[in-house]
Amino acid sequence: MFAHLSIGSPNFEERILRRDGAWTVLHRHAAPSPEAPRWRHSARGPHVPEAAEALDGALTRRTFAFADLPDGGDAVTGRLPLLVGEGVTVSCLRADSATEPVTFTDYDGDQVVCVIEGGATLDTPCGTLRANPAEHLWIPRAMAHRWRVDKLGLRALVLEFRGELALPRGAVNAWGQLGPAAPFQHRELHRPNWFARPHGAPEGVACVARRGGVAREAVVTVDPLATTGWDGAVYPVSVAWEVPLARAKEAALFACERSTLRARISAAPEGAGVAPGDRVTLALDEEGAASVVWEPAGVAAVPAGAPGGIVVQLTTTEALALTANGAALAHGATRGFTSAAG
Repeated sequence: MFAHLSIGSPNFEERILRRDGAWTVLHRHAAPSPEAPRWRHSARGPHVPEAAEALDGALTRRTFAFADLPDGGDAVTGRLPLLVGEGVTVSCLRADSATEPVTFTDYDGDQVVCVIEGGATLDTPCGTLRANPAEHLWIPRAMAHRWRVDKLGLRALVLEFRGELALPRGAVNAWGQLGPAAPFQHRELHRPNWFARPHGAPEGVACVARRGGVAREAVVTVDPLATTGWDGAVYPVSVAWEVPLARAKEAALFACERSTLRARISAAPEGAGVAPGDRVTLALDEEGAASVVWEPAGVAAVPAGAPGGIVVQLTTTEALALTANGAALAHGATRGFTSAAG
């Protein structure tokens, strides 16, 4: 548990609770929304996308190259959903620093952002956290945040879960402490650096909130990220890609109801045959070009990425489906798209 408190300040408490009992209390100088802003449907999202019409040869390995993605946009509203399931959305991101950032709160579930290139600063009520290349950022459910993208931009794979992530079974003891089986230790996690920021925002703060898969937006005059302090055990963290692989060639990082996020040395799983579930792999080739590979259930797994490199792999027992943008960008689609071997 960590605490940052300013004694003697007015205190409006806001609680963030997890289903496993973990909590954080945000202490504010003013109520988050004293003027009850009018929330309206947001046309720019991010909504949970609908699946595209099924393509011919649906059980086919598809590749999405980051080089084919359009540039620009905020790190929230500029996401391009590629795959969608009942419990997770897989999106790619190529954000720039020119777009005005929005403050985003996802009440549906946790997010994991796998940074590939560039960088950004993540502002939260718990402080600021750097997003550097080859790092995973975990953002807990209901945690308001705002991205400040560096001038070089930000390329990342974004996994939006509809539910709360947990560490693998056996990684945490009865007191919530990380044990020897955990993929990382406390000292290897980067935590936010808290500082006091002005609460009032006369010009307004653009906010987007998602609940039930639907995004709504409003402009508020009290910054949702401003706190006089906080205490608890729920806060965003980042960890380098290579940290979990210092102990083994494969490590499970997080698990949700039907999904598991792993880091592994670039290769197909040992003894892999036909995949029992859908597999989404973020891999880099010998030249550093990033791509996302989707292998539906029933498709044999193949090596991905550069030999000896690190790949990030999402495995899920639910069936994923291409979105409209994913269908347009997928290499290997058979109806009006460029065919390429995975």
